[in-house]
Amino acid sequence: MVSLSRTISLGLLVLTAVGLLSGSVWAEQKSQPVQSAAAAEKTDPAPAPMPPKSLAPDEAGPYEPTCQSPKDQGEKGLCEAIRANDIAAENLHWVRIGTGAVLLSLILTGLAAWAAAVAAKAATISVKHAEADAAEQATRFTDQLAVAQESALAAKNGAAAAGRSADLARAAMVLTQGARMTFADVGKDCTFNADGTLAGLTVRIVWQNTGNTPAENVQHYAWIGVGEDIPASFGERDQPGDPSVVGTAVRLYSGTLDVRQDEIADIVSGKLKLFLWGWVEYDDVFDETPRHRTEYCAVMRAPTGPHRAPDFYNVGPFNGSDGGCSRPPQTPKRKKAAIQ
Repeated sequence: MVSLSRTISLGLLVLTAVGLLSGSVWAEQKSQPVQSAAAAEKTDPAPAPMPPKSLAPDEAGPYEPTCQSPKDQGEKGLCEAIRANDIAAENLHWVRIGTGAVLLSLILTGLAAWAAAVAAKAATISVKHAEADAAEQATRFTDQLAVAQESALAAKNGAAAAGRSADLARAAMVLTQGARMTFADVGKDCTFNADGTLAGLTVRIVWQNTGNTPAENVQHYAWIGVGEDIPASFGERDQPGDPSVVGTAVRLYSGTLDVRQDEIADIVSGKLKLFLWGWVEYDDVFDETPRHRTEYCAVMRAPTGPHRAPDFYNVGPFNGSDGGCSRPPQTPKRKKAAIQ
């Protein structure tokens, strides 16, 4: 503000000096004709003075020379003096007008400078306010952006949690409502000798759907083997039958397996072991679920008395379901037809 005041004062002084100088030059130019007339008067030889003319009493009054056609040299000089006085008065009048114009110009210039200073100050204040508003808006936008980012992250986490909840709910539904084929029993048909010892034996595996929905595309296999231990090729050449559907709480029976009569005595005595092996594979009713498998393996325990059927108990690692099985599913999952 100090530099602005100094600039305005210097500008006013310069304008004042320019106005006064212009007025002086103009006045000097206007006075040049008078100087020429005076110079001309000095160069002309002065005529001899004329004796004053006496006036009659009725002609007395102020004297008014006839400047259009002076009568003599005195009247001519008087007219030149009057004319010079008029020019000086006119010059003085125009000098006063020029001085007034300069003063008015200085006043207007000062007002313009003041207005410019006020406008500059207002512009500075406006710029400061605009900067403050911009900074406030930027801060508000940053806060809103942070809130929006937090909201988006919360929504993303919520969506992920909802997805996990949906997956868990679906997994729980499949687990609790899906089909589940489990081992139920070993069916036994026995014949006995006269003394009550075991003479003939036919066995089969009984499966049951203990789940809450039907088992689809069900395939199963059963096999018996006689030896001192479980053979290494156990279950490698299994040939399942045609697929079927097993409803809830419905039992599924394997084919009958006959034990050779010439091996029964050694099995009962313990020289040999009778192994029973089987598995069942199936799909549940839910889409995008893996194929299921259940395995069963047992060895026969000799009868505990006459006319009594033998028992079977689990043996080996060949008992389990799905991930607990010794092998993954060997039969393919059936693709479901699209709903038209």
